[in-house]
Amino acid sequence: MSGGKIINNISGNGGGLVVWGNFYMSGGSIIGNTASGVGGCMVLEYGVFTMTGGTIAGNTANSGGAIYMGTGNPTFRLVTGIIYGSDEDSDLANNATSAAALYSSGTAQYGYFDGET
Repeated sequence: MSGGKIINNISGNGGGLVVWGNFYMSGGSIIGNTASGVGGCMVLEYGVFTMTGGTIAGNTANSGGAIYMGTGNPTFRLVTGIIYGSDEDSDLANNATSAAALYSSGTAQYGYFDGET
């Protein structure tokens, strides 16, 4: 995803996306999605999600308001970009009863990865 928006979707799990492979986000926005279960923005079950730009904001779920990493040993790599945490005074906040920004049962890495995707 290099641009555009995934916005205002509703689902049981993975309000915006359910990823069963690799997902690369270098721009665009995933905003205002809702899951009644897990992963307001996305459920990452398997594979690697690499974020080098863009915004994830205003998503809501019971657990993992922004991103829910499932049990399939997924990896999330945040190089740059914005993922809002919980802030009840902001429309940009990702919200959840448990883990507003990221619920991880996999590997979460932050920083520069020397060209790996």
